[in-house]
Amino acid sequence: MSLGTLSLVNIVADVVLLLSALALAVIMAWQNPRRHGRAFAVCLLVFGLYALGDLLWKLARPLGYAPRAPLEAATVFYEIGILLLTLLAFAYGQLPVRLRRLLAAFSLPVGAVFLGVVVSGLLYRDFRPLSGGTYGHSLTETGQLGALMAIAHLGAVSYLLWRHDSLRSRALVLPMAILAGGIALHAVAIPLHVYAFNVLAVTVAIILIGRTLIRFEVFKPLADLNAELIVKNTELQEAARLKSQFLANMTHELRTPLNSIIGYTDMITAGIYGELNERQTDRMRRVNRNGLHLLELINAVLDLSKIEAGRLELARGRVAISPLVEAVCVEVEPRASAKGLRLMRQIPRDLPPVWADEVRAFQILEKLLANAVNFTDKGEITVGGAFDRARNEVVLSVADTGCGVEPSQRAHIFEAFMPGNARQVDPRKGAGLGLAIAHRLAALHGGRLWYDTVLGAGSTFYVALPAVADKIATAEHAPVWRQERRA
Repeated sequence: MSLGTLSLVNIVADVVLLLSALALAVIMAWQNPRRHGRAFAVCLLVFGLYALGDLLWKLARPLGYAPRAPLEAATVFYEIGILLLTLLAFAYGQLPVRLRRLLAAFSLPVGAVFLGVVVSGLLYRDFRPLSGGTYGHSLTETGQLGALMAIAHLGAVSYLLWRHDSLRSRALVLPMAILAGGIALHAVAIPLHVYAFNVLAVTVAIILIGRTLIRFEVFKPLADLNAELIVKNTELQEAARLKSQFLANMTHELRTPLNSIIGYTDMITAGIYGELNERQTDRMRRVNRNGLHLLELINAVLDLSKIEAGRLELARGRVAISPLVEAVCVEVEPRASAKGLRLMRQIPRDLPPVWADEVRAFQILEKLLANAVNFTDKGEITVGGAFDRARNEVVLSVADTGCGVEPSQRAHIFEAFMPGNARQVDPRKGAGLGLAIAHRLAALHGGRLWYDTVLGAGSTFYVALPAVADKIATAEHAPVWRQERRA
């Protein structure tokens, strides 16, 4: 038997409700596994069974079976779904506990009576074939009274939710009112009872309620958490600013007397204030060395705090490689010679200059060489260089024959205050700031810092800085190279 337009529309409405209920149940179970989400998922499954029963009722005539059983089953599931949804609205709408208990005490008995009426067969009568290919029905007087009670019940629930005046309760007013309107159009407005207004009302209502739950229990907590993170991030930035300001002030206050101590010990050692005996000279030199060491540490802490606070500005320019390397080696060579180490240079003369802050580039290379001297007891330290045409970078390397890096330290080697296991042996190795500062300064230049190491055989640290050249060196750099050669 062919189905008419009205029957097809009603069947499509049932299919849409069935698919919507199942899809929303999956979404709620996935996105909102908390108590309200699970309760709403149960409601959705019940409404899915209602849609399935109503679909079987509408297909009873084409498929040739009795229509009463699927219709009554669908009505039972519909009533259970409305009852569960009402209880969920009471709880989720945050109504007062006493009012919730009162409404539940009224709703549960009424729902039980209504279910008894449906099961006893006192709700429907006059199952008749329709021209569209399905069955129609009418309600008994008891059924009409039950429909009016359901409308009044849902209307009262909508009113109470509206009166509670909270965001959650107000969001549930419209879907509950839509459910009441669906029952009124389908059961009370007799000319419209052949249309599936109740099915459409349930579909729209569960979509609105699902949207409300996701909004208040998924998106709003995320928005609140994001706002809290923004506040915390602002507080951390302020704390970092205050820390940097404190360090800047403290280092300034510490450096001023330290410079005086270093200056006076230099003059006393030089004999300006009179001759010293050998023991006095030795002690004054120790004071001077420790003062210089402390000043170096204070400067390192200040540099690190400026980098982390984003307050370190680079004065970039063309920096020739050979003079830079030679100046750093001259600075570090006395420390290497004091340990019996050879400091080798292997810098090609035709390297292009780098686009860098000369003071900070010197600092990077000096930190790498100081690290090599600290952790090398015999052998040699070699400073090399190469031009990476593919990346347009000048890569400088510092290779030593020292102890290498322990595997447990490799993941943290560029972190601040991580001097390595050798710190336990010789406390003069440093505070663990050199590589951290060098790594951050290289990143500020848009460069890279990495290393290769063999435990017990030494390490090679590489720093890559952007070259002032295209991928192929040109005559543009010839004047700089000539200056390097003259140097």
